[in-house]
Amino acid sequence: MSSTNKKGAGLILSLLTAVVGAVGLGFCIVNAGTDSFRKIGTSPVVIGCAVIAILALVLRVVLDKKLAIAADAMSVVAGIALVVAAAQFISPRVNTIASIMTFTNNAQTMADLSSAIYGTAALLIAVVLNIIAAFTNVNEQ
Repeated sequence: MSSTNKKGAGLILSLLTAVVGAVGLGFCIVNAGTDSFRKIGTSPVVIGCAVIAILALVLRVVLDKKLAIAADAMSVVAGIALVVAAAQFISPRVNTIASIMTFTNNAQTMADLSSAIYGTAALLIAVVLNIIAAFTNVNEQ
């Protein structure tokens, strides 16, 4: 097997980051439909940034051999988009989360809260994975 065919950790990490970002987006959409968070809804910025991040991560893998600089730029784009998506998702929910944790704590509101927590956690995990992936090679040299 020649060294040009070996896949690096960056390939796996980039694709894993895209999957975790998609899972986070899924939880964000689920959360927007819950009774406790319905009035907040899902921001188009959250959806747009998550989709941009996923596409950028896939492009990083595709462009690695052809345009290394563009592939590196995609890693930066994905990181920025994931941070913006996470911030835009959690910031309008802070007051509702605080209310659930203090005043309206019951089985239904806690269930509604879980999708907010899972969505936020998945997006933040994707941010960390993207940072690690940025320092790894998609294809071994």
